Parts: sequence; structure tokens; C-alpha cells
Amino acid sequence: MAWSLSATIPECNIPLQVATVDNAYGSPMIQSLRVSKESQLQIIPFPNKDSKYAIVLDILGVLRNITISGVNQGTALQLKQFILDIETRVAGKQWYNTTPKQTTVLNLDMGGAASDISVAYNVVIKNFNWNFNAGTPLQIEYIIEMIEAST
Repeated sequence: MAWSLSATIPECNIPLQVATVDNAYGSPMIQSLRVSKESQLQIIPFPNKDSKYAIVLDILGVLRNITISGVNQGTALQLKQFILDIETRVAGKQWYNTTPKQTTVLNLDMGGAASDISVAYNVVIKNFNWNFNAGTPLQIEYIIEMIEAST
């Protein structure tokens, strides 16, 4: 199965997986993608009663969490640009001053020519972690945690 995933941002495209080396960001490759959707339940147990008597309220809505981990190979300048551009989003550039305001759009294109699956989520980047190992000087490992959100 071919994967093509990208984070599309109105001002600047930050690819998370490319087939060839990108001029700005190197050659990022996704190793894993995890998408979960969870209900924000309020649980009220009764004192001294069995769990079957607990009241569960589903009044707080649902959250979708998306976690992408991968590696990026490139020159030191390309890796630095990749890190700085994603950290800029986390540091306050999550929304754009357009009308209406826009969040980052994560496009997930999965499958090949026979079975194309394309999904887009409005997301806010919750965490960005990256690791550098001395044994691979022109490569970083990264994890990006996002939450689906509206504008």
C-alpha cells in the first residue's frame, strides 16, 4: 500500500512524507500513523455500590487524536527548516488570520491507484518531539501529536 501524507498549511506546505528529496525540508518519511477517537465521558459512581450502578454521561463531546511518527533525512539546513517550521506552528501559528480563521489541514492520502482513500482533518498541533542520534548525523526522528479542531 502506498502512503502519501502531508500537512497542508495555507502559507507553507510542510510535507510529512515525500518520494524524493524536497528542496526545503529534506526527505521526511512516515513510519507510523495512529488515529483515535474518544468520547469525553463523565462517570459518576455510587458510593458502596457495584459498577453496574454507575451513571455515565456523554455530554462533553468527542476528541480525535492523530499521532504521526517518522524520520527525516536531509542536509543540516533542510532538517533545521523542517524543525523550525513545525515549532513555529506550535508556538502560536496554529490559526491563520484569514476570514474565517483556519487551522492546519492534515491531508491523509492512503492507497494506490486501485484504492484511493483521502481524508482531510482540521488539526491543532499539540506536541512536536524530535530526536537526533549521533550515528545518523543527517537524520532526525520526529513525533507530531495533533487534535482535530475547528476554527
